[in-house]
Amino acid sequence: MEALNALRESVVSGGIATVDKDSGDAYPLGGVHLPASYKLPYKSQMGKADFYSLGTAVVLAKYLSKIGGTAKFRYAEYLREAKKVSKDPAVAIADWKGLGQYLCGESDECPHVFPDQLPEQVVPGLGGTGNKAADAAVAAIKRKRDQRDADAVPDAGAGADVHMGDDTTVDADDTLQAIEANEIRLRNRNTMLSVPGRSFDAVMDILYKVGVEEMNRTKKLNMANVNPNSVTAPRSSGRYQRQTTADAAMRQMGADALGIENVGFGGGDPGDAEEINFSQPQAAAPSQARVPPRQKQQLVVPKPSSRSDASKAALPKMTPLILVPPSTSTLLNLYNIKQFLEDGVFVPPEEAREANPNKAAYVRCLRTEGKDPKRPVKYHVTDRDPSRKEDWERLVSVCALGKAWQFKRWPYKGAGSGDMVDTFLKVAGVYFHYADEPIDPLIKQWNVKLIPISRHNRANDGSAQRAFWEYLDAFVSSRPGLSSRVAT
Repeated sequence: MEALNALRESVVSGGIATVDKDSGDAYPLGGVHLPASYKLPYKSQMGKADFYSLGTAVVLAKYLSKIGGTAKFRYAEYLREAKKVSKDPAVAIADWKGLGQYLCGESDECPHVFPDQLPEQVVPGLGGTGNKAADAAVAAIKRKRDQRDADAVPDAGAGADVHMGDDTTVDADDTLQAIEANEIRLRNRNTMLSVPGRSFDAVMDILYKVGVEEMNRTKKLNMANVNPNSVTAPRSSGRYQRQTTADAAMRQMGADALGIENVGFGGGDPGDAEEINFSQPQAAAPSQARVPPRQKQQLVVPKPSSRSDASKAALPKMTPLILVPPSTSTLLNLYNIKQFLEDGVFVPPEEAREANPNKAAYVRCLRTEGKDPKRPVKYHVTDRDPSRKEDWERLVSVCALGKAWQFKRWPYKGAGSGDMVDTFLKVAGVYFHYADEPIDPLIKQWNVKLIPISRHNRANDGSAQRAFWEYLDAFVSSRPGLSSRVAT
């Protein structure tokens, strides 16, 4: 809290203009030089994210001092100024007012300050490491070394031999404690067991195929129990509602359970037809009484072939789903994604929203890039997280926003805590950005495809569109379980 108060005093007194980085990437503040990465007790995202660094707060303080307070604050202008003068991340739009008013002295209350949660930090030049356990261990080692040197000094009067402390040893536990106190644990047992690039997709595909084979086997057993001498006779009806013999046979073999409609003209309810067993004598139906005996023909049930069984057992593929960020400030959202995916033309989101301010729940895109123009492939695009299991199973790609909270409610392992390894093994991640803007360091840690878009040159939009479709095709084809579920 002392560093935050010292920064506030420099803003109020007008001395913030002289607070510049030295050669060691540190700011002179409060009589000491604090590094730009020094964490202040103010948490970002209204107290829900990480602590802001001193470099981020200094840039905001200088901008506020330049414009004379928060009354004339313009967030877009502040972002441009921050990118010019510093590489530190800017203050979020939800935090600038509370932090800015406190730094300018306009308010004595500073929200979202958590000094008790602030980790201990190393401050060069102040002595010590900032870690009490490490400082205590190092002090113990120094005391033992000083005692060893004192024991090694010879007594000149007695003429004793000089020993440089060969018989004096430093406790190994203290040394190990001091080393561990100064180190940061980068790997643990769980991270050592995880293998990037590997997943259980192959196992899931095997289970999926076994389930399909079991379902086919059950259907064959049910069809084998059908009485070959029993068939559903067609009922007497109108010309365009007549049920054919093939319809009756297919219904007898379980066509309704497979979702197969009548092969005749349709219109009647096949469930009203009566079942006639030719193995026992039955009374002739009224419509058949007028037919001479020599014209009657025995109805034969066609035997199911292996090809028909395979076609019935084949599961219909689902329409692939693409997710875009719900934010209106991203390069691609529901306002302009359809024109980009279909025509290869990027329209800035502000212009697209002005042209069509009404946003639908989802849009349907017909892909012709890399496909037969006469047979386009249908995709669904939405900015809402799926609520059904079937929609999660047909999700093929997501346009990343660059923020971990975008995936907070996703069902994949680690997504809620910011670990995106398993998520981007199941879904193709893509990050669209302007070619002249720097990429967020968090995005570089994710397994996503980086696709630059020119800010002014629209001739390069087609290349960005092809890069997206090529990456998506390669991703889907490398995952048999996904390619077997969606129609791409």
